[in-house]
Amino acid sequence: MNPTARSERHLARLSEQVDRVLREPALRAMNTGRYPRPAAPVLLPLPEVS
Repeated sequence: MNPTARSERHLARLSEQVDRVLREPALRAMNTGRYPRPAAPVLLPLPEVS
């Protein structure tokens, strides 16, 4: 197998892992409210406090 085909397969597997890693924890974190960038519903109550 030539190096190009090997690296392409490696990149495909890597991007697949990255996609899974980014998607699943982000969804879980949003559901538990620990997402780094809060969803809009988290910010809505703030104006009512002041």
